[in-house]
Amino acid sequence: MSSVLIQQYLAELARLRQVGGTHRESVVREAFKKFNTYRFADYKDKVIDLITRVTRVSVETQAIVAAMRAAPRTP
Repeated sequence: MSSVLIQQYLAELARLRQVGGTHRESVVREAFKKFNTYRFADYKDKVIDLITRVTRVSVETQAIVAAMRAAPRTP
């Protein structure tokens, strides 16, 4: 979480405390509702692309390691 979001959350929490005069969980939950905007569908293509690239690099790394093990060693 970025420092800007944390500052926004703390400011909203302070405002809610002034209005509500309480530290109840429901007040905190209301403050967090505006930050709960993450939806997987919005980032699905990016996540799939990232997983694909990580998998490709892992497979290529394993191939390189196998080739290095098979190569003759010179003193």
